[in-house]
Amino acid sequence: MNKAILFSIILLCSCSPRGTMSSSETPLASNEEQSAYISIKEEEMKIQLSINEEKLTATLEQNEAGKEFYERILTSPLLLTLEEYGGFEKVGDLGFSLPRNDTRITTNKGDLILYNGNQISLMYGSNTWSYTRLGKIDDVENIALEELLGDSSINVTFEVKGE
Repeated sequence: MNKAILFSIILLCSCSPRGTMSSSETPLASNEEQSAYISIKEEEMKIQLSINEEKLTATLEQNEAGKEFYERILTSPLLLTLEEYGGFEKVGDLGFSLPRNDTRITTNKGDLILYNGNQISLMYGSNTWSYTRLGKIDDVENIALEELLGDSSINVTFEVKGE
């Protein structure tokens, strides 16, 4: 093929309706496209907690800890024993560490919290401390969470929510 024709084809293919775009430029997604992407990512971060035969859905945070926790339970559910602590949470050792991004926050009913990088807390009350948010139980206002958790240790299975 003639070099001039080949060059013309390459030049035409690299042009966009708005002109050429350098390799360092990337088109920005519209707000609508960005919102759709965020929704899809949040949907991918849905997990299920099984407590005393009750199944609860939670949405993990879009942070390093949430993403790594999701990846760990994607292939194999995680069964943990959570112990009562302080009259506002159930706490259990993960058996591994997750990335921390601790900030001083006040927790609420249904929050999933990473503490010290290797413990998970299921909050049924409020506490202010330096934690990493891991997620939140969906529709928690319609769940009698404190009653479900009881006043002693519980077994909780964490797994990726199936379709």
